[in-house]
Formats: sequence, C-alpha cells, structure tokens
Amino acid sequence: MWLDPPPAQPISSHLVRVSYSRVDLGHRFPFTVKETVNSKLLLICNAVIPIAVILFVALVFVPGNTVPKGTPKSLIWKRKLWELHTGWLGLALSLTGAWFITSGMKNLFGKPRPDLLSRCQPDIANIQQYIVGGIANMSSNGQLVSANICKNPDTKLLEDGFRSYPRDTRARPPLV
Repeated sequence: MWLDPPPAQPISSHLVRVSYSRVDLGHRFPFTVKETVNSKLLLICNAVIPIAVILFVALVFVPGNTVPKGTPKSLIWKRKLWELHTGWLGLALSLTGAWFITSGMKNLFGKPRPDLLSRCQPDIANIQQYIVGGIANMSSNGQLVSANICKNPDTKLLEDGFRSYPRDTRARPPLV
C-alpha cells in the first residue's frame, strides 16, 4: 500500500559517516596494526601512575601538620583512607567523563582518520554511483563520495576510521 513506510535501512552503527573526498591527500596514509601509543601504555599513563601518586600522597602527606598532638592513630588512618578514597573517586570520575565526552564528540562531528582510504578499500570501479557532491566532472577531482563506497567487511575497523578528532590521548585530563 502507498501508506506503508519504506523498508528500514540496515544501520550498522550509531556513527554519522561523513562524505569524503577520495583525492584528499590527508586520508591516504597506510593503515598500521601496531599503534604508536598502544593501549597498555595508555592505561599505565592514564590510570596506574595517577593511582600510585594518589596512594603515595594520601599515605605520606595526609593529614599533614594540622593534626594536634595526641590525636588517636585510628582518626589519622580514617583521614588517610578518606583522602585516598576521594582521590581515587575523583580520578575515576575525571577519566570516565573525559572518555564519555570524547566519544560523544567523535560520534557527533568526528573527521576521518588519515588512514581512512586504506581501511575503507573503496570500490573505485563503480565510483559514479557513490558521488554525492563536489565538482561534477569525470576526473573525480573535488568530488565527494558517500561512505557506502567502502567495501571493507570489518565494520569496527571501518567505523574507527571515521572517528578521528579529537584524539583520545589529547582529550584526557592532566595527570596531577
């Protein structure tokens, strides 16, 4: 019937895939499996080192010289544990907030990664059916193609190629 809605299009992700120019030299870098900053180093720098610093500060410098003489040790240890607890909660909140905001910005207005074309494996033979804008000439200079031109079956790798800005390592809060 003419009142029926059109069939739903399969959506593989919540990301907005932007159109891109296949002649943009900024997207022609090769895809590398080995990253410059791997996840293990990122975890150590963003979580393990701050956890150790907070532990050291809470156990050594808290409560400081403000405690009068004769204060029971149990109260001093309660204060140390309180400062340790609040320090770790603050770290967890800041890391979670930074991850949430960074991921949201990437999904909303992220730009393609420099290695998008090697991740994408574009269907160059049928480029005419994927053109969505730009200068309409046969040489394909300045034409924008849709993300449907990508023929890579690995959707996770492909979707990660469409979410580059802002970089994770630059969007984290300072360590101390």
